[in-house]
Amino acid sequence: MTPCIGGHTCKDVLALCPQWERRSLEHAEARADAIERSMKRMELSDPLISEWRKKKPIGKSEVVECPVCKGRLHLSQSSYNGHVRACCESKDCINFME
Repeated sequence: MTPCIGGHTCKDVLALCPQWERRSLEHAEARADAIERSMKRMELSDPLISEWRKKKPIGKSEVVECPVCKGRLHLSQSSYNGHVRACCESKDCINFME
Protein backbone atom coordinates (compact mmCIF):
# COMPACT_ATOMS: atom_id res chain seq x y z
CA MET A 1 0.00 0.00 0.00
CA THR A 2 2.61 2.55 1.01
CA PRO A 3 4.30 3.11 -2.39
CA CYS A 4 0.92 3.88 -3.96
CA ILE A 5 -0.21 6.52 -1.45
CA GLY A 6 -0.92 9.75 -3.26
CA GLY A 7 -1.66 8.04 -6.56
CA HIS A 8 -4.93 9.90 -6.89
CA THR A 9 -2.99 13.17 -7.23
CA CYS A 10 -0.58 12.05 -9.99
CA LYS A 11 -1.05 12.88 -13.68
CA ASP A 12 0.00 9.37 -14.73
CA VAL A 13 -0.50 7.19 -11.69
CA LEU A 14 0.04 3.93 -13.61
CA ALA A 15 3.55 5.10 -14.53
CA LEU A 16 4.23 5.50 -10.81
CA CYS A 17 2.65 2.18 -9.87
CA PRO A 18 1.17 -0.16 -12.53
CA GLN A 19 -0.95 -1.93 -9.90
CA TRP A 20 -2.60 1.21 -8.47
CA GLU A 21 -6.38 1.26 -8.51
CA ARG A 22 -8.88 3.69 -7.07
CA ARG A 23 -10.70 2.26 -4.07
CA SER A 24 -14.39 2.69 -3.43
CA LEU A 25 -15.92 4.16 -0.30
CA GLU A 26 -17.24 0.67 0.52
CA HIS A 27 -13.71 -0.74 0.32
CA ALA A 28 -12.37 2.00 2.60
CA GLU A 29 -15.16 1.42 5.13
CA ALA A 30 -14.60 -2.34 5.10
CA ARG A 31 -10.87 -1.80 5.66
CA ALA A 32 -11.52 0.61 8.54
CA ASP A 33 -13.91 -1.92 10.10
CA ALA A 34 -11.31 -4.71 9.78
CA ILE A 35 -8.67 -2.52 11.44
CA GLU A 36 -11.10 -1.67 14.24
CA ARG A 37 -11.85 -5.38 14.84
CA SER A 38 -8.13 -6.16 14.87
CA MET A 39 -7.45 -3.41 17.40
CA LYS A 40 -10.28 -4.71 19.62
CA ARG A 41 -8.75 -8.23 19.54
CA MET A 42 -5.38 -6.79 20.55
CA GLU A 43 -7.01 -4.75 23.32
CA LEU A 44 -8.62 -7.91 24.71
CA SER A 45 -5.49 -10.06 24.43
CA ASP A 46 -2.84 -7.57 25.55
CA PRO A 47 -3.29 -7.98 29.35
CA LEU A 48 -2.96 -11.78 29.13
CA ILE A 49 0.04 -11.64 26.80
CA SER A 50 1.77 -8.94 28.87
CA GLU A 51 1.50 -11.06 32.02
CA TRP A 52 2.56 -14.22 30.18
CA ARG A 53 5.62 -12.43 28.79
CA LYS A 54 6.84 -11.67 32.35
CA LYS A 55 6.72 -15.32 33.49
CA LYS A 56 10.05 -17.10 33.73
CA PRO A 57 11.86 -18.51 31.89
CA ILE A 58 12.45 -16.26 28.91
CA GLY A 59 12.19 -18.43 25.81
CA LYS A 60 9.09 -20.51 26.45
CA SER A 61 5.99 -21.71 24.64
CA GLU A 62 2.53 -22.58 25.89
CA VAL A 63 -1.05 -23.01 24.73
CA VAL A 64 -3.60 -20.98 26.72
CA GLU A 65 -7.27 -20.06 26.43
CA CYS A 66 -7.73 -17.22 23.96
CA PRO A 67 -9.25 -14.20 25.72
CA VAL A 68 -11.06 -13.20 22.53
CA CYS A 69 -12.78 -16.38 21.31
CA LYS A 70 -12.04 -18.85 24.15
CA GLY A 71 -10.23 -21.09 21.66
CA ARG A 72 -6.60 -22.27 21.83
CA LEU A 73 -3.99 -19.48 21.74
CA HIS A 74 -0.44 -20.63 21.01
CA LEU A 75 2.19 -18.39 22.59
CA SER A 76 5.93 -18.59 22.13
CA GLN A 77 8.69 -16.31 23.32
CA SER A 78 12.15 -15.89 21.86
CA SER A 79 14.98 -16.70 24.24
CA TYR A 80 17.15 -14.27 22.27
CA ASN A 81 15.18 -11.02 22.63
CA GLY A 82 12.00 -11.92 24.55
CA HIS A 83 9.68 -11.13 21.63
CA VAL A 84 6.36 -12.96 21.62
CA ARG A 85 4.49 -14.71 18.84
CA ALA A 86 0.77 -15.40 19.32
CA CYS A 87 -1.46 -17.45 17.05
CA CYS A 88 -5.01 -18.51 17.83
CA GLU A 89 -6.34 -21.66 16.18
CA SER A 90 -9.63 -19.86 15.37
CA LYS A 91 -9.89 -18.26 11.95
CA ASP A 92 -9.53 -14.46 11.90
CA CYS A 93 -8.55 -14.22 15.57
CA ILE A 94 -5.20 -13.28 17.14
CA ASN A 95 -2.14 -13.81 14.96
CA PHE A 96 0.97 -11.66 15.36
CA MET A 97 4.71 -11.72 15.85
CA GLU A 98 6.74 -8.96 17.48
